[in-house]
Amino acid sequence: MENETKCKMSESPALLKTKRLLYGYTQKDIAKILGISTKSYNFKENGQLDFKRNERVLLKEVFKMTEDECMVAFL
Repeated sequence: MENETKCKMSESPALLKTKRLLYGYTQKDIAKILGISTKSYNFKENGQLDFKRNERVLLKEVFKMTEDECMVAFL
């Protein structure tokens, strides 16, 4: 199903940015980890595009996110 592979970040786009800055990554760094363009990552981080399931899994690992943080960031 489409909803299982993508999730919109409408609730809290700031959470991923905060985590990214906390861990010292640039958007370019995270885009490279995810295998996407910096522009695409920017849109996703700002809630303008959906993250794919595999991207959410990678971000959870990279940013050591709790389940609660994932719920806020990806729902």
